[in-house]
Amino acid sequence: MDVEATRVRDQLRQAVDECSARGLAFAAKWAAEQLCSLSADDSPTKPPIPPTTDPAPASDKQQLWARRDADERDRVSLAKCLFDLREFDRVAFTLQECVGPRALFLRLYAQYLSRERRAGESALSGKDTDNVAVVSADDSERRRVAGEADRALLAIRDELETLDGAQDADAFLLYLLAMAHDALGQRAQARAVLLRSVGQYAYNWSAWQLLETCVDAREPVERLGAGLAHGWMRHAFLAQALVEQMGSDTGHGFAAHVRVLEQLLPNSPFVLRLRALRHYSLREFDEAAQTFAQLQRRDPYALELSDILSNILYVLEDRARLGELARRCAALDRFRPETCCVIGNYYSLRREHEKAVGYFQRALQLDRRYLAAWTLMGHEFIEMKNTSAAVDAYRHAVDVDERDYRAWYGLGQT
Repeated sequence: MDVEATRVRDQLRQAVDECSARGLAFAAKWAAEQLCSLSADDSPTKPPIPPTTDPAPASDKQQLWARRDADERDRVSLAKCLFDLREFDRVAFTLQECVGPRALFLRLYAQYLSRERRAGESALSGKDTDNVAVVSADDSERRRVAGEADRALLAIRDELETLDGAQDADAFLLYLLAMAHDALGQRAQARAVLLRSVGQYAYNWSAWQLLETCVDAREPVERLGAGLAHGWMRHAFLAQALVEQMGSDTGHGFAAHVRVLEQLLPNSPFVLRLRALRHYSLREFDEAAQTFAQLQRRDPYALELSDILSNILYVLEDRARLGELARRCAALDRFRPETCCVIGNYYSLRREHEKAVGYFQRALQLDRRYLAAWTLMGHEFIEMKNTSAAVDAYRHAVDVDERDYRAWYGLGQT
């Protein structure tokens, strides 16, 4: 096996362990998926794969962090069990005296998720809960820009900034600091911190995903890429960003990045999803549907991107396949936002707009930042001649992601 591929395999295995230990399930799953997709036969005749920069030899600070983590291992193990049970306040209480980077991350991340859960519950009830601000779509952006957020989030950010100032924050704590900045609407600060985080540790895919949302839609993606460390993770990020930023690439850059990924990960569903999304963004709906069919054959139990597939089938007016997709998703998990979105699209295609709105609202109860549901619900309200509700839905969509051209187009239409 090629030496570089062996090194990448070892780094991915480490990433699965590091991300899992901190409750970053999405990043751990992504790393494990790439690990299983890594070619088992990398012959030396193939062109060399751009390496992901190895971490520097352990500094005195890193050795200190490792000792602290080792001393607190048992308490962190208990906290991780509580975290998996979603008992976030107990996690924070259990780790309140710990000072190692793993314990600090798990405690502060649990506090962040507890705050998110309370905010979601208060948004659904329409009442303020424990100092969590409940704001309308009209003034939420102004409040975020002004930094007028709840005290829990500000406390998390301040503690992380103190750790960073004392040079006591590792790459994962920097990622959490960026999450806090992003939640406060401080996108420039989040982006700067994320660049440091991925520079220190490249295998946290969640950090790359958040960095992608911090890219200005008017900025060429490749300009940002010029400042990133060379390696295949950089190619994965740039390919994803070029797909998301529709119209920012002629296709040559995307193809070059995907070729690097396919060389290293020839069987990766991630790469196939990139191709499907690329066809979708270019409105090549037939090709996109065929690529999604390949993904479904590889993993028939996956719900990831099923909402995008339902959009494609809606545009193609393929009621039979959309109905089949809705039944399959409902059988797999009725309580996933993607499932609710698929069913909502199915009812929309049947011109049953009130039922469609009901399912999009159910998706938002499961995830209040689920962009697709806000945008599609705005479309349904337009069909129902309810302009004020449509405007409100589109504004919520823009609050979630100001680069969503579909929401801006909807606002323009209303």
